[in-house]
Amino acid sequence: MNKTALRRNKTSSPWSHVLIVVGMFAVTLGLLIRLGVVSLRPPNFKNVEQAARSVADLKTMVPADAGALRKAFGLSEREIVEMVYYAPKSSMDASELLVLRVKDPAKLSAYQARIENNRNQKAEMFRAYRPAQTEILKQSVLRIEGPYLIYLCGQNVQQMDQAITAGFR
Repeated sequence: MNKTALRRNKTSSPWSHVLIVVGMFAVTLGLLIRLGVVSLRPPNFKNVEQAARSVADLKTMVPADAGALRKAFGLSEREIVEMVYYAPKSSMDASELLVLRVKDPAKLSAYQARIENNRNQKAEMFRAYRPAQTEILKQSVLRIEGPYLIYLCGQNVQQMDQAITAGFR
């Protein structure tokens, strides 16, 4: 190699490396969006509702409204943007399905704590005379996923979780 070519490489702009990395990132992100691996738009909540309806055990759960949600967990209808809630059919059952999006995502942790507290109280109540319901409560799923709070409690909690997760896609 000649000395001129070596000098050009040594004096090349440090920004050229940054531009290459940014370009590679943009191309990768574009491919991931195009393939559906990454989505920039929120999920269609109708798909989540349909998934919930398909896995809700209607022997032990009933569709419920915001009033039932307020009674069960103390969550106000004014705080909720969209929700699907299946409440226990009787006070002797622990099965529930709740997916909700709230106006202020910063409050999701507080709502999660309320539901966790409710779950613990029910488990304590069922411990002495309904051990099967206590086990259902122990295996329940409670998590925050983006701006959504998901609470799944029932015999088929893994199937419920898979269906709800698929509904978000």
